[in-house]
Amino acid sequence: MKRVYIIPTLMVLLFTTCEDRKRSNPFDPEVDLDAWAPSDLQVFIISDSDIKLTWTQEEERISGFRIDRKAGSESFTQIAQVGKDVTEYTDTGLNYGTDYTYRVKAFSDENESGYAMSNTTTMSIPSPSNLTATPIDDQSIQLTWSDNCGFESGFRLERSDGGSYAQIAELGANITEYTDIGLNYGTDYTYTYRVKAFTDDNESDYTETTVNFWQDCNADWGGSAYENECGCVGGNTGLEEDFCYGCTDSDADNYDPYAIIDDGSCIYTVTDIDGNVYQAVYIGDKLWMTENLKVTHYQNGEAISYITNNVGWATATSGAYCVYDNNQTNAETYGYLYNGYAVEDSRNIAPEGWHVPQDWEWQVSVNYLGGDLVAGGKLKEVGTEHWQSPNTGATNESGFTGLPGGERWPVSGDFHSITYIGGFWTSSTSISEDLLWTWYLGYNYSDAYRIDSGKWSGYSVRCVKD
Repeated sequence: MKRVYIIPTLMVLLFTTCEDRKRSNPFDPEVDLDAWAPSDLQVFIISDSDIKLTWTQEEERISGFRIDRKAGSESFTQIAQVGKDVTEYTDTGLNYGTDYTYRVKAFSDENESGYAMSNTTTMSIPSPSNLTATPIDDQSIQLTWSDNCGFESGFRLERSDGGSYAQIAELGANITEYTDIGLNYGTDYTYTYRVKAFTDDNESDYTETTVNFWQDCNADWGGSAYENECGCVGGNTGLEEDFCYGCTDSDADNYDPYAIIDDGSCIYTVTDIDGNVYQAVYIGDKLWMTENLKVTHYQNGEAISYITNNVGWATATSGAYCVYDNNQTNAETYGYLYNGYAVEDSRNIAPEGWHVPQDWEWQVSVNYLGGDLVAGGKLKEVGTEHWQSPNTGATNESGFTGLPGGERWPVSGDFHSITYIGGFWTSSTSISEDLLWTWYLGYNYSDAYRIDSGKWSGYSVRCVKD
């Protein structure tokens, strides 16, 4: 007799929860094409006929990338196809002076993504910039400039004394300074310089600057200031020719509304909308506050946002201020830290009749004090009561009394470097609208130097009179 065995079976039912998810499968024809498109397409001119492209791959399940180019007003044309994990391409043999635009898309066997699009780039040699002419004695002018090109053969430097230009030097690649010697000194001499980059085949545009080769009593080359019985006046000092640095009657022609008598001396002051009173000092023709700003309202009376927590600071997109370590005692000495949005706000955080300085105003005062390499020491408060030792080179010859208020970092919102560095905002944008120039003083150097900082950073502010 046959026996039949029945084996019980355990049936398991799996239940899943459905949810609406953004589809990024490159094999799905109904997928959002932008979900797996490449990103961050960047264009770099690497010679006067070649452009390098780089991008970021966003999806692993692809076959490769297709690269299109548009020249001038023409239509886009595919110029290359590269494999998966290849995220750069060099386009060669381009026409000098032509505008080029690029786009890149990913593809699979079944589908194509959306495009990553570049800015339009002109095939050209980037010109040098920031040409500065600084007299160093009565026969010589030091020239410096910024090299914005990574592939030049060199630079050609030309000079004019009022007539046509003549080439005075041809320099090699990456050289950004030159001393012009054997010049004529005096009020009749004005020199204009220009510099351009060149390759074997092409040249950039010029950058140009003019310098007057004489020096007035204010140590300004080409100025018309002169000495009266009280000091250097007139010209670009900002002082009337009969001004005598004293605190005069308000009916007098040379009355300075920012000057008061204190212990028998004449000092300058300014008051913000909150009633805080700051002393001020002339550096050349600029009247600067000698204390860090600690105002909490704009000129129109509206409050500036006060942010204590790190996340709030790092994500702010409008004007804000804070106190270092959220400790109000720090504000009494070092003032407040402001983000760049407050600095550029049209409601103005400066006292009435004053403003947050532009980058060029900082540079003019730094030049007046002898240049970047020594001006930091002349701007810093002397000693180590507020600065970390050694407070290198500090003399405070300017009277600016620069203080190390530290900074607040943009991404983490952390406070950093109080007593070590003093960072001071300008209202001038740098290479993009998100960046402002910032001037730095440090405890272990005598330089004054600048960097570009994101507007979500926190730095001190010194204001200058309009």
